[in-house]
Amino acid sequence: MVLLAACKEDTLFDKPANAGNADLTKYVAIGDATAAGYADGGLYREAQLASFPNLLAKLFQQTGKGDFKQPLFE
Repeated sequence: MVLLAACKEDTLFDKPANAGNADLTKYVAIGDATAAGYADGGLYREAQLASFPNLLAKLFQQTGKGDFKQPLFE
């Protein structure tokens, strides 16, 4: 069985983020090297900023209900 899904990139963030009833005041990201932003054989700032926890945090911040402080390696 194969399942494929796609959407236009420009439509992903067309609508403003809305938290609804979700409480986004506490968010903990737990994971492996991928969650930390490990890429191209190392851990560096640009990859950390593109990690999925940071991308989710940016969406949470748009709702006005979340703040995420990510420790970054230089």
